[in-house]
Amino acid sequence: MDRIRAFNLDERKNTHTAHRLNDQRTWYMRKAGENNRSARNSVIAAVVAYALAFALALARIRFPDWEFWGIGPIIVFAASADWMDGGQEI
Repeated sequence: MDRIRAFNLDERKNTHTAHRLNDQRTWYMRKAGENNRSARNSVIAAVVAYALAFALALARIRFPDWEFWGIGPIIVFAASADWMDGGQEI
């Protein structure tokens, strides 16, 4: 640290840019990629859950004598996956 403080202003700025700012930029870029993958997976999970709930609703019309359908928990899962994706207006 004392070595860096002994630099002139331009050298300190270059050192700061080279080490601190580039590290932060790299971290944010990696984090953005992770968030994009997470969002994509949440959308896929929500779409699959909504499709499954829709298929079960149609099957319920065809087979009204079945006891357990599980449509409610699937809708809750789909809504929570949608909410986690960023559609937090629910």
